Formats: sequence, structure tokens, C-alpha cells
Amino acid sequence: MFRRRRSVAYFAHDPSHRLLLAPDADDDGEFTCDGCQVIGAGPRYLCDHPGCDFKLHEVCARRFPRSLKSIVHSKHRLKRRESAGGGDGSKCEVCGEDVKGACYGFDAGACASATLVVHPLCVHLPPVARGSAAAHPGGHDSWLVQKASEGGAASTCAACGRGIDGAWRYRCGTCREDVHPRCLVPAADQCRGGEASEVAIGKRCCLSAENDVIGCLNISYYYRGST
Repeated sequence: MFRRRRSVAYFAHDPSHRLLLAPDADDDGEFTCDGCQVIGAGPRYLCDHPGCDFKLHEVCARRFPRSLKSIVHSKHRLKRRESAGGGDGSKCEVCGEDVKGACYGFDAGACASATLVVHPLCVHLPPVARGSAAAHPGGHDSWLVQKASEGGAASTCAACGRGIDGAWRYRCGTCREDVHPRCLVPAADQCRGGEASEVAIGKRCCLSAENDVIGCLNISYYYRGST
């Protein structure tokens, strides 16, 4: 767990304005982050400049480096951007929802993913999650996996019944059902934090290669939603 700093600067905000950790940092009230434009909750940073009400998720304030490696695009480092740069209609590679603010992206030449953009929160989605009873009544652990192929059959979310447009989804290791990332792990709940498992979870390859699980990874953290 990273140590909370009381004051930070943000790359896409006036550098003379400092952002302070809100006094009620653990308040559960929901708000829209002015950095990534995604709903959040829990700890947040607020601009201390008079008349400026700029506010950020803790993730956007503290875990938004200039570049990073992520399982959602393992071939290249993803670079921080002030916006998706493609105008209206840019979709997150992971959740399939609109990208309206600051994000991570990659402009590739020879890479097939030529215009990839990802929400900052989606970059940090837990590899393993157990959602609320409403999202997945079975109460099983689900794994963040990539869809099999561009030409494969479309998946339907077991929670909401809509098609899954993003390249990634959570797949139940028991039921083999797919769920939208944000149906299983809502952004506001992700901001509030998950729970650490007491025992490290086994290798991801236990779901077999046919499910397109990326690599083998020992995991000691996952998200558990409310029951």
C-alpha cells in the first residue's frame, strides 16, 4: 500500500495549483474525477487554489506515471495523455466505455493496436475479482481475460445482458460466464479498494490457454464486492 501524500501536482492541471488530500479522505460519497472524467468515490485530492474546484481520484493523483507496462498491452509501454486525442467516440481498450479525459495510450506503427487508449482506473483493474451478488450470483472468483479473437462469437455479460464490446472481460473460473469489467468492479468501488487474500492465488494458466489468459502470475490481491 502506498503512503498517502498530503499535497501533489497534476500534469494536466495548472502547475501552480497544488492538490491536497481531502480532510474527509475516506468519505464514500461519489464524484466525477476532473482528470479522467470517470465516476469515483473514497479518497480524493482537491485543488487548494481559491475558486478552483478541480478534484481527482487518488489513483489519478498518486498512480499516474508518465508511462507504464500493463497486461492489457504487454508489447509496449503505455504513455500518459491529457486526452484520447481521437475526438468523440474513443473507447477504452479494457472496458469498452468512452474515454473522455486523461488516459493512457499508444500510437503504434507496426503494431496492430494502432490507436489503443485505456482509462487510468482500468490499467489498475485487479486480475482477480469477486463481485457483488447482483453482478455474479454464484459468488465465484473471476479472472480478467482477453477475448479469444476478432472473429469469435460475441460475449454477453451475465450481469446486465448486454454485449461485451471491450477487448477484456472478467470470466468466472467456475461458471465460465463473462461479465463486463465495470459490472463486476464498478469504478467507484475500485476507488474504495479491495481486499488482500490471505493466501496467494495460484497461477492464471489454470484456466487453460483456450481462455486466452495472459501468462502465469502469482496474485496476492483481488477485489471483493459487497454481498
